[in-house]
Amino acid sequence: MYNEEEQIKNTMNAINLMYENIGDEMSIEQLETISNRHETLIEQSAFWLKQDNSSRYIYDLKDFATWLFKYLNWDRNDDK
Repeated sequence: MYNEEEQIKNTMNAINLMYENIGDEMSIEQLETISNRHETLIEQSAFWLKQDNSSRYIYDLKDFATWLFKYLNWDRNDDK
């Protein structure tokens, strides 16, 4: 089982990989949606870390990563 630091690091790495692989076909509106959602994550993260609630911070990070993955339509199966 991963400790909290490893969970945070791995989730951040996954988010960074998704950011690195966002294609040029994204519209300005789509990029703004991602940016707005990311800003919300940053605000939530600051709050939960200030509250010393790393479990909730990890939950929000994972929620954002899952949302981004689905928003980029990477959850679809092209083999159908």
